Amino acid sequence: ITRHIAKTTNSDLSQDRHWQYVMQNGPGELANKYQQSLSGLLQRDLATLEATTSLGWGLMVVDLIVSLACIFWSFYLLKNVSQARHMLFSVFLVIPSTFCKALAEKQVKMAEEEAEGGAKG
Repeated sequence: ITRHIAKTTNSDLSQDRHWQYVMQNGPGELANKYQQSLSGLLQRDLATLEATTSLGWGLMVVDLIVSLACIFWSFYLLKNVSQARHMLFSVFLVIPSTFCKALAEKQVKMAEEEAEGGAKG
């Protein structure tokens, strides 16, 4: 690089004190500072990752608790609905089936008689 710049500018840079200062202090210091900045960025990212991981675990636990609460609440509500339906149909379980059949036929006969009576009148 030095030779190319020296040919382009028609000057010998090896004797220029500014050029010597840059070549002695520039590349090594730049590499060290670049490495330090990368190390700092990596440490910051690892700390952020740890905080994000902790937040993720916390949200997962909250999600688990809310989901379980919803499941148990739904189970409780469905149990109550099932009991209400059982109470509704328990009457038909206590009454003998022959009596239920007779009542069912009687209702049908009454509906037919009303239909015939309505047609005559």
